[in-house]
Amino acid sequence: MSRSSKLERAADEHRQAVAAVKATVIRLGESEGQASPAEGKWTVAELLEHLVMTYEMALEELAGRKSATPRVGTLKATALRLILLPHIIFHKSIPVRAKAPREIRPTGARSDCSELLELLSTLAEEVVLEARKAHEQRGRKVNHPYFGPIRPLQLIGFLTAH
Repeated sequence: MSRSSKLERAADEHRQAVAAVKATVIRLGESEGQASPAEGKWTVAELLEHLVMTYEMALEELAGRKSATPRVGTLKATALRLILLPHIIFHKSIPVRAKAPREIRPTGARSDCSELLELLSTLAEEVVLEARKAHEQRGRKVNHPYFGPIRPLQLIGFLTAH
């Protein structure tokens, strides 16, 4: 499979994942979006805010502006990138106990689920477009707080797992 067809397949899977998130949130409704599921757990609105912040950070990285502060050393980032990241992308699942970097933890500043969904859709498409451009530049990578430098294709796979 060619490099570009791999990216297009990943982009299609990504769009389907974003559409599934939107459908689920719409089905839940605004009132359930604000309700806390359990002590210490994020509300639907907070999860959406986290996703929006994640996509904003991805766009900053794709634009060449370093926004992701490394959370682990080079050796650990390399191990996580080689072992954990492929697992996350393959299974489309982030480990339950994984902690979001401070920069993308919800603040509650944006809590309207409808607005967050609209923003998420827009950002998700922008990330795919920018990742496609970066993918065409062989060797181009973006930084991730836990994985270090990752390829645009890996970024799309990671965002799909979110």
